[in-house]
Amino acid sequence: MNAIEIRDLSKSFRGMYALDGLNMTVPVGAIYGFIGENGSGKSTTEKLICGHLVPNGEV
Repeated sequence: MNAIEIRDLSKSFRGMYALDGLNMTVPVGAIYGFIGENGSGKSTTEKLICGHLVPNGEV
């Protein structure tokens, strides 16, 4: 069983993609973290997971 399952998640701002086709699975009980350079999409991914942003293609 998975706590989080993401398939082909994309988000763009003014024509530039912050995320493009992200796939990720987090099993129940697992602890994951995001690491990366500034502007690599960490905060955008977290905001999409929490529902603070709407992915591209959804209304």
